[in-house]
Amino acid sequence: MAVIASTGRGWPKGSADEQAAYWFALLRSDHVTAAEKRAFELWRAESPAHSQAFERQVLAWETIGATANDADILALRKAALRRSLQGRRTGMRWAAAIAAAASIAIVFFAAWSGLIPGLSSLQHTPAVADGSPQSAPVVLETAIGERSTATLVDGSVVELNTDTQLRAYFTPQQRQVYLLRGQAMFNVAKDADRPFVVLAGDRRITALGTQFDVRVDGNDVAVTLLEGRVAVDAMQIVLEDATRAAGSAVIELRPGEQLVASAQRAPVVREADVERVTSWRTGRLEFEDETLSSVIREINRYSVRKVAVEDPTLSELRISGSFRAGSVENFVTALTELYPIERREGDQHILLVWREGTVASGKAAPDRR
Repeated sequence: MAVIASTGRGWPKGSADEQAAYWFALLRSDHVTAAEKRAFELWRAESPAHSQAFERQVLAWETIGATANDADILALRKAALRRSLQGRRTGMRWAAAIAAAASIAIVFFAAWSGLIPGLSSLQHTPAVADGSPQSAPVVLETAIGERSTATLVDGSVVELNTDTQLRAYFTPQQRQVYLLRGQAMFNVAKDADRPFVVLAGDRRITALGTQFDVRVDGNDVAVTLLEGRVAVDAMQIVLEDATRAAGSAVIELRPGEQLVASAQRAPVVREADVERVTSWRTGRLEFEDETLSSVIREINRYSVRKVAVEDPTLSELRISGSFRAGSVENFVTALTELYPIERREGDQHILLVWREGTVASGKAAPDRR
């Protein structure tokens, strides 16, 4: 592997996969610093390609799973980590961590090549209904403003909201889905021998027969349970089996509950307004006494042309109402009719401002169908 220099932003140069390998090796060490963890979060949020590259690292290592305690692999892991921790200066830590990642990559390459018996499943190809392997994962995605429904090979049904991408991997032993971005509703077919696992952000959601909604919003993940039972925990990517990240306790949700998790704070479980959370499935967006800024963030998910607001007093305007997803014009018209607000046209956005000489506050309750 070529020497990778610093970008000046706290991580090395190189391809997304090379950088992901660096973070994979570094984050699993007991000596990773808080600053390095923050730099990782910035790197992952910088580009969807970064998040996807890191997910590939996770997938590869998690697939090793049962053979991770093999004596030869343990020796290789320990040697790689030891090298990654010998450097004290930043540049040395980068080079050492990359060397560690290269050593880990040898394991992956050997598995893919069939050199390590029993690890050829690292290809992690999904299976069709009869259990025979497919040549590639099932990839589902929607464009901005688009919704889609698909039936997976096990009979589970997934509904994708706007700007969503997921990958489904099925084998006779497991059912695993990576929600890379966006929001999806899962109606899981029962199979007690193969738990259905959704990996989203840094959360792992495990279900049997159940229905639940998962949304990824930057580093935040929201899991809402409609029926059945799910268990949510922090996704563990460990190089030593005894190592466990803080806050990794499994949380079981009951129907009507929502778990909200973030890399910056402990997960919170609360009662959910299920009808509002899932209103996107009918093409509606429901709001109840929310700030205009938060409503606009949601509205913008469904439209290429965005709405913007810059005035702090206008941003805090409280909004309640029902709007058609993707109808920016409908939304803007409702606001300008109910409030002393006017629109200013931009190339790719509509800017909302108070009408000149007006300071207004209150609540809007439009229902523009």
